[in-house]
Order: sequence, then C-alpha cells, then structure tokens
Amino acid sequence: MMRSRWILGFTALSIVACGSDKPPGSQSGNPDVTLLDITLVDRVTPADTATGDGTVADAPTDVLRTDAGMDATRADVTDVPDAPDVNTSVPGLCQWSYGDLAGFAVRMALCASQPAQNALNTYFSPENWEGGSLALRACPSLRCVADMTSPGTCATWLGACLKYDITPAPDAGCATPAASCEGTPPTTYRQCRDGVEVRDNCMALGRRCVAAGGEAACVPNAGDACAAGAPMRCNGNVLEACVLGTYTPMRNCTVTAGVCDATAGTCRGAGAECTGNAVDCDGTQLRECRGGRWHTIDCGRLLTGATCQTVNGHSFCGVDRECDPTVAAASGACDANTLVLCAGGRTYRYACEARNGFSRCETGRGCVN
Repeated sequence: MMRSRWILGFTALSIVACGSDKPPGSQSGNPDVTLLDITLVDRVTPADTATGDGTVADAPTDVLRTDAGMDATRADVTDVPDAPDVNTSVPGLCQWSYGDLAGFAVRMALCASQPAQNALNTYFSPENWEGGSLALRACPSLRCVADMTSPGTCATWLGACLKYDITPAPDAGCATPAASCEGTPPTTYRQCRDGVEVRDNCMALGRRCVAAGGEAACVPNAGDACAAGAPMRCNGNVLEACVLGTYTPMRNCTVTAGVCDATAGTCRGAGAECTGNAVDCDGTQLRECRGGRWHTIDCGRLLTGATCQTVNGHSFCGVDRECDPTVAAASGACDANTLVLCAGGRTYRYACEARNGFSRCETGRGCVN
C-alpha cells in the first residue's frame, strides 16, 4: 500500500512529506523541512489570506534547497507580478488534470534534487491535500509550476511562480541563528541552510514573523495565544498546533471530508473503528484507517477523473493500473534523455531537456544539468 509519510534525506537537510505536521514557515532544532510546505499558504478559509483587492496572498512559507536554481537573484523572485488567485468552495482543490499534478510533483522534486517517484506518490496521496501546497496554496501559482507548455527552469518555477527570495549565503555559510525575523518591524522570515538563504514576507500571508530561542516562524496575526508545550487543538475542523506562542493551522480536515482529532494529531475518519494503517478500495473510493476510524475519500476531489486503483494488492488514488507506483524506483528510470515514472498508476515521461529546466537524465538521479 502507498503511504504518504516518506523521508528524502541528504547531508544536513532532509525533506519530509507534509504528513509530518511540521508548522509551516518555521525552523527549529529539528532539521526536517516539509516538501509540500514549500508552497504552503495556510488558507484555511478565504478570509485568512484575503488582500485588500479581493485576491488571496500568494507567497510560500518554508524553505526549499534547489541546486538547480542556486543562481536565482532577488530580482528574479520579487520583480514578477502576482497572478490573481481563485477561491474554491473547498480551499485549494484546484481541479487538477493528470498532467498538471504529475508535472508539478516531478518539477518540485527535481528542483529539490530529490527522488521524483517519491514525490509523485506523495502528491497523489489524499492525506497530503489537507496540509500541504495542493490543499492550501493559491491555484494559479501551483499551475504556474505545472504548466508543461511553457519553458522554464527551477529559478523560474521557484522564483517567478512561487515568489521566493533565494540567494547564496555569504561565504557559503549561515549566520547564527539559522532562522530569524528581519525588518523593522520584523516582517520577513529568514532561514539559512547548506549555504542558501531564503526569505519570505510574512505580511504576504496575512501573518507576522516571530522569533525566539533560535527558532522563527510566520504565525497568524489574529491567532490565539498559547503557552510553550500546549497541545494541539481543533478549531472547527482545522487542526492547530502551538507555534512560538500562537495557535497555527496545520491541517484542514474539510479538504478530505475527514474529522479533526487533536488527540491523534491528524484528520481521522468518520466510519467504524479500525486498527493499523490499512488502505483499500471501497468501489471507486479510497478507504484508509486513520486515527482509529475508517476514512473513505473521493479521489476525484483533487484530481479530475481519479478513482481508487489497486495493483499487486496496493491501493491508491490514480487514473490507471498500468504500473504500480508503490514499488517503482524512487528516482525513476532513464529512457535515453527521458525520465520514466509511474504517476497514479500510469506511465509518465518527463523530457530532460532545456525547455524543461534540465539537460540530461542520469540513472538514480533523474533529470540533472
């Protein structure tokens, strides 16, 4: 069975799926960075990030290391106008096509120098829609990355589309503390890792930047105060955690029609009791044991035409049974200069060429320059 919690590690920095429930826009002694939170905006309701002109704030809140985009300058990132954002009745359900979702996942992974197949499995997993970029990010910015008709590079997708300020750190080192707030008053969240500095404007999220004890985060302006060590809580059907003194949204359980469970720290099912992490198909719907209750999910809520598929006894949300994504090679396979992967049960091919941001395909790595 395909599960959403996967870890992609490399020296000094690991990237973790959003199932880890790490607070968005935060950095602490734990070196984990959330891949799906790279483009995360906590748009729990449209009002949370509404701007004066009726659009929704369009800025990311966490750090992505991108070797391919290392030469991006601040002008590359900040001089691109924001695209208008569109609210939906369920935040973040952008009516993705198969090509949109697959292209987005592959590009995000390759720009992070991470295994593309693992990213596909994560982005196709409904559990991750509740607290990562697909559930909470403004749709036009996501589609900007996913647009396979437009040429680009990692600097384009992470800078122009996602509005990051990415610069090499002075002397390839990082100041202490590695995370801080900048500006007067402090409005910009800064994080430095592996010789790269990333800056995000918390105001673009309708948030403020706070820092304490070597940690920093963008937290809601109007969030409730909490004491260090305070337990998670449910605010309606939204799971919140105490982040540097302010309750901050972590998961919107409405996205998958789940039930917020602060004790379990997740969105649980509403069905009969169950044990373990079983996953199977209930007709065309995916059925998971979450938080001790069966949770039945309509795969088509995120991806148009998706249903529950089963291949070799492994159930997942997808569009075909041509291949089994749960056992596919983590970095895909090379067919000449094309990266071959399994996306939602269907073979997906990504050309490692200049218009797609890369120059060649390498076995065990995927598309590289």
